[in-house]
Amino acid sequence: MRVLSACLAIAVAVAACATNPDPRNPSLQFMQKKGFGGWIEIKRNDGSVLRGELLAIDGNTIWVQTPMNQTASIGMKDFSKAELYPYESESGFGLWGTIGTLSTVSHGVWLVFTVPLWILISSVTAANESRHMILTIPGNKIEDLSKWARYPQGMPTPSNPDRAWKLTLQAEQAARADRCDVVVALGPQVRELDPGLHEATFMRDEAIRRCLGLPSLLVPSMPVPSAPPDAGIAAPDADASAPAAPAPAP
Repeated sequence: MRVLSACLAIAVAVAACATNPDPRNPSLQFMQKKGFGGWIEIKRNDGSVLRGELLAIDGNTIWVQTPMNQTASIGMKDFSKAELYPYESESGFGLWGTIGTLSTVSHGVWLVFTVPLWILISSVTAANESRHMILTIPGNKIEDLSKWARYPQGMPTPSNPDRAWKLTLQAEQAARADRCDVVVALGPQVRELDPGLHEATFMRDEAIRRCLGLPSLLVPSMPVPSAPPDAGIAAPDADASAPAAPAPAP
């Protein structure tokens, strides 16, 4: 019984290997649909921790929105390590290991062999999953982390902030509320007011891209609906070589 209790404790620890501290518990689909940044935890040189949504990595500065909805920034030289959690893995290798270990209770005398085997396999698998789901500085390339920021191109600097930037923020909020009709209407206005902002920020927002029927910039891509009319993007030319549909039979 003591052996079994110890094995159960280890199995529970295995299940915790791939935890994500993001309180939103976001799946990959959530990140692609809502367009938020990944959760980042930055250990400052003084030992304190800056945590929250990754807004942007702009040159030597990381921008974070804290859980108190405050925007904070930190220079690369002012922290020792940063860990980014892009999304919550749905593969569940830790839980799989726990369930598999518990299932060996019915193995009788073979328990002494099957329990350690399950723990070993699930521990290695869960540990690999956990490492796969974390991007670090130092460790990974900056562009690998920037891809999971709310603004992967860097903090927006609109040239016409009084109008174009406000419309962009409205479009972002509308996209996250599934008001794609509003996004479609605002796109041409932003493009006319500030083409640079439209290209660098409006068209790179994940939630807006979903509303416009564009593929996700995150991988793996999700299937998306076709672009609505007047979305502010050019429609592809029809394939002239495609055979015409047959006429209906009389």
